[in-house]
Amino acid sequence: MFRVKYRIGKTFGGCEPRKEDTLMEIISMDSHKRYSQVCVQDSKGRFLCEQRINHGKGNILDFLSKWKQGDSVAVETIGNWYWIVDEVEAAGMLPQLVHAHKAKLMLGSVKLKK
Repeated sequence: MFRVKYRIGKTFGGCEPRKEDTLMEIISMDSHKRYSQVCVQDSKGRFLCEQRINHGKGNILDFLSKWKQGDSVAVETIGNWYWIVDEVEAAGMLPQLVHAHKAKLMLGSVKLKK
């Protein structure tokens, strides 16, 4: 299992895929009401790109179309995730839904109430 770290406010490599072939990219999306923060890492955990994408028709599709088709994209299940999944699928990638609260529990950032 890969652990994705976000670096707020930083962009890596101009968000262009590297020329060298990587086995896979790890793409994760932290979705909010009006934008998503997208992070792309290679299989060794090196940051390839991190970018804020404003929500609008085709914006996520345009971003994902630069990366290798068939890779999985972790999508946080927020109130309006369904249209994000449609754009991920249109880009030829496999959406993997992640329950936001359970993911935070696994990372230890939220404590359970007893």
